[in-house]
Amino acid sequence: MNVGKVLKDVVFGMASVGIAGLVVVCSTERYEWMIGEADTDGSRLTICTIPTDPDSPRLMLSVAVLIPTLILTAFACHPARRRWRMAISLTVLGLWLYCFFVRFSGCPT
Repeated sequence: MNVGKVLKDVVFGMASVGIAGLVVVCSTERYEWMIGEADTDGSRLTICTIPTDPDSPRLMLSVAVLIPTLILTAFACHPARRRWRMAISLTVLGLWLYCFFVRFSGCPT
């Protein structure tokens, strides 16, 4: 067993988990904890109806989080890398896409 390859795999796994956590933490809205609560008119609050912060740095955060995600993907695309690394990096990229854009795509503007 090659210790260098195992160490690289462990570092890649830790980086993947760290970047995925960063994506989830940075994509939460300020009042997201209110989802499911009763509104003043009796309806339930959803992701589309929670109060939003007009000065939210959402776009800047999404780009700032995208950079390490793309670095992770580029590292996994190296020709000598294993296929599971590519699958993990594409999963993290998909998580970024979902957290910052897809889950809000059904909301009327």
